[in-house]
Amino acid sequence: FNLQQYDLASSTLHELYNKTHEPRMQMYSVFADIKKHTCNRQYGKSVEPDVLVPLLIQLDSYKELKQYQREELLVTLLKTESLYLLGFSDKKYLEDAISEYGKCSEALQKHSTIRFYYGLCLELTGDRGAAAAVYESLNWSSDTIIAEKYMICLILDNKPETAISIFNRLSHDAQSIRTEAAHLLALEKSKSTLYSDTLVKI
Repeated sequence: FNLQQYDLASSTLHELYNKTHEPRMQMYSVFADIKKHTCNRQYGKSVEPDVLVPLLIQLDSYKELKQYQREELLVTLLKTESLYLLGFSDKKYLEDAISEYGKCSEALQKHSTIRFYYGLCLELTGDRGAAAAVYESLNWSSDTIIAEKYMICLILDNKPETAISIFNRLSHDAQSIRTEAAHLLALEKSKSTLYSDTLVKI
C-alpha cells in the first residue's frame, strides 16, 4: 500500500482477510480498494459512484476499531479525496466533504493535503472566495498546481490584480505553462497595458 501498488495491496489484503477473518484486515483491504478506485482518475477513467460510495459506507463501519482510530489521517485523506471526485457527478458529495472537514480536529484541518482538497471542494461548489482563502493559506508560492488554482479563483472572484501580484511572487518551481496562462488571463481581465506586450513575448 505504501508503495502505491494498490491493485497488489488490494488482492493481498483480501487474501489475508479470507485466511484470518480479522476485521482490521478487511478494513485495510477497503483502504486499498478505495485508493485503487480513486487512482483510476489519474488514468482518465471516471469514478464510479456505484463502486466508491459503498466502499465509503463500509469504511465508516470500522469506526470502533482501534486501528481505524490510529489511521485517522489516512481515513480522512481517503474520504476527502473520494468525496471530491464524486462531486464531479453529484454536488451533494462536495457538501458532504465540506461538512466532514468541519468535524475534523484542528490538526487534521491544518494538514496541507486535506486542506487542499477542502479548497477544491469549495471551488467546485462555486464558492471561489472561500477557496481562494484556503489556497492562500497553503504553499502556493512554490507549488504550481496550488498557485494556478489560487490565481484562477481570484480572477473569477473579480480580483485579477491580486492574481497578477501572486504570479509575480512565485518561485521558479511554481512557474509553469499553467500559471503563465492564468497570469495572461489576469492581465486581460485587469485591462493591463502589459497584456499586449506579454502576448508579443509568447
